[in-house]
Amino acid sequence: MTTAETLHETFFAGKGADAVTSTLRRLREADYVCSSDLAPPRRCYYRLTARATRAIGVAPSLSRPLGEQALPIRYAVLRHCSKSKRQFLTANEFCSEFSECVATGLPNEPYCLHDDGESPGLVFLLVDLGADVGRIVRKCRKALGERKKIIGFRDLIDGNAFSVNVLTARDEKRVALQTALEREDSITDAVDVSVVDDFVGLI
Repeated sequence: MTTAETLHETFFAGKGADAVTSTLRRLREADYVCSSDLAPPRRCYYRLTARATRAIGVAPSLSRPLGEQALPIRYAVLRHCSKSKRQFLTANEFCSEFSECVATGLPNEPYCLHDDGESPGLVFLLVDLGADVGRIVRKCRKALGERKKIIGFRDLIDGNAFSVNVLTARDEKRVALQTALEREDSITDAVDVSVVDDFVGLI
């Protein structure tokens, strides 16, 4: 999925919004993208059509509208990666680039790459869909604990090259999460919390 705003930030920086609009119009006329409702008023996201998935050789499932739970998760991940300039990894890319981290029972997405110029690393994105602070902290603890059992992840964790990034919708929730995480000595250095501002209307 993508949005006009994300396309503008990623591919049309320095150009007007009309450049995005005209590009999307041509892609829709060629039956390569279509739109689905995102949230009112008059917001939408864009996805590949079945024709496009066949043309570029990706999974046909990418042409289907996102479900009620998948939509806010994908949107939060999309906006976070766009704003933070992080590279999102598809499940296939994760399995290819981090094959030593692939394990039964662990998800192959959503991950992204973080590179601040000094310490590049792998980031697991955990989207807060409105759970209480305690539950999210437990999810972070579980995410790190499960991965420490896998040698590939363990090597990344020991080298400070793996982290969990919680994506939440409000700044007050971010503050509450950070306060709670500061009491978790075993995981506090491996967990970050970020706000996705325009994510509020989807949860």
